Amino acid sequence: MTNDEVRRRAGREWTRVVGPYYSRATLLRDLALTPTQLDELINHREILRLERGDLEFFPAFQFAHDGTLLPDLKQVLLALNPDHDPDIDWSVTRWLCERRPEFDGANAVELLWERRLLDVLRGGHRPDDSAPELDLGSIASTSSRRTRRRDTRQPGNGGKFATRSRSQPEIDLS
Repeated sequence: MTNDEVRRRAGREWTRVVGPYYSRATLLRDLALTPTQLDELINHREILRLERGDLEFFPAFQFAHDGTLLPDLKQVLLALNPDHDPDIDWSVTRWLCERRPEFDGANAVELLWERRLLDVLRGGHRPDDSAPELDLGSIASTSSRRTRRRDTRQPGNGGKFATRSRSQPEIDLS
């Protein structure tokens, strides 16, 4: 098997587990964000960005069709990857998407959409498995505080981003 075949196979497996991705250009357009606003959301860990070389990938699982972001993703990302290491984000992404027995066969993304942050954190671990247990008390207390986003949400829109017609995720890693 050649290196290209191995990469394609790995890409297909990754897409099967994690799902499709959006590009930066698509998110800027669909969420009606400026590049600075998107960078702030990434830096504040409210949007998960994966990097490979000069390419950026934004897993589609973190966005609802109405522009809502995955609830409490920030708390999970801070718990599992407090140093915001882009290499660890790939492991965290896989962990978020894999079905787990401790979640009764669901995955962490499904539980977060159901607003079950504490269930996710109880089943959570850092990807290197060597880290101490998560401090659920401090993480849970931060989840009740909502980060105020300047100029990115429409008043009276229930905290959703103003969206244009949504594109289908366009990046396939295979």
